[in-house]
Amino acid sequence: EASNSFLLWGYGQRLLIRSGYRDSYGSDHHKGWMWSTRSVNNITVGGKGQFRRDVRAQGGITDFVTTPAIDIVSGEAGGAYEDGILERFTRSIVFVKPDLVIVYDRLAARQDTTFEYWLHAINRFDVADQRDITVRKDDAGCAITFLTPAALSFTQTDQYDPNPRPRIKLREWHLTASTAEKSREMQFAALYRPFKEGMRVPNEVSLEELPGGYLLTAEVGEGRVIALLPTDDAATLEAEGMETRGRIRCRVVRKGHSAEATQGQ
Repeated sequence: EASNSFLLWGYGQRLLIRSGYRDSYGSDHHKGWMWSTRSVNNITVGGKGQFRRDVRAQGGITDFVTTPAIDIVSGEAGGAYEDGILERFTRSIVFVKPDLVIVYDRLAARQDTTFEYWLHAINRFDVADQRDITVRKDDAGCAITFLTPAALSFTQTDQYDPNPRPRIKLREWHLTASTAEKSREMQFAALYRPFKEGMRVPNEVSLEELPGGYLLTAEVGEGRVIALLPTDDAATLEAEGMETRGRIRCRVVRKGHSAEATQGQ
């Protein structure tokens, strides 16, 4: 039920977590919440998640590259979802060291549907709009920006579905970003910027749609990041002197020095 999910720690603090409390093995909360895709930092499709405790709930790492400046990892979990609702769910995480994480998701459903993006934290999320979300834990935090799709609607709660037994007082916060309209294909591009209290958090970012994908440009400490995010594996995506086909390509420039990484290379 957790293929393609992720956790985020920053500055010694748990910022985005796996939620729930195993009050007893097989309890309503354990089975109904903790075995559900809703309980992790992941995506449900029309309210449906991945198979629970089932051999069909399989995902896998498809690409990985690490460099001194940039790491890229990709996973595929389309086949892990109930009722065969997805043809693909490719999640790629780009870590621009040390201060920016890009999570890029490509989903293809077998019919028009909505998509729900779930995040979980110990404390309440501060949501101004989809490009201005912050969560904090003690002296650390994370600024979150959803670049695409537009017009996401947000709900959050500190209740589980179902809750643990009454003797368990633990409460965590669950943020859900839902698409406005049904679609067969969907891309999510989100930025995560961990920070320590008192640090300046860069906030300049743009996402331009091009034939075959997106051009993402973001400010980072003492520089900027340029990333090509494909939407069509057969198309050549070109911008900013870079070219790629079906693979994420990323460049970071800081103080006149640059580094690049390409997915799967």
